[in-house]
Amino acid sequence: MLRVIIFSLLVVSTFSFVLTRVLSDGDASEVILGTDATPARVAQLNDALGLNKPLDREYLDWHVGLLKGDLGRGWYDRESINAKVRARAGVTGEIVVLASVVAGVLSVAYIWGDSAGSA
Repeated sequence: MLRVIIFSLLVVSTFSFVLTRVLSDGDASEVILGTDATPARVAQLNDALGLNKPLDREYLDWHVGLLKGDLGRGWYDRESINAKVRARAGVTGEIVVLASVVAGVLSVAYIWGDSAGSA
């Protein structure tokens, strides 16, 4: 079972990594800087973002970061993704609790209604 979970995580993470490269509109640095960016500035940002490395090295670095719990930084604001996730975790937790309560109430009501009808 653990092998299936690890394999699934590897497939999903590989798919996510490839999708971010395939679906992007050209060079990420050019998209961030705009069409009037100089080649020197694009190269500088590529270096800062680590996009000038070979794709296999980027992929390996990305996995090492994930294993360390580092989700990286946002391309536009360079803010830590971990900080963004933590900032939104409270609201997400509230939604999960509320949805669980609603689902529990509805399931109990359904079971009581079903057992009352069959008695």
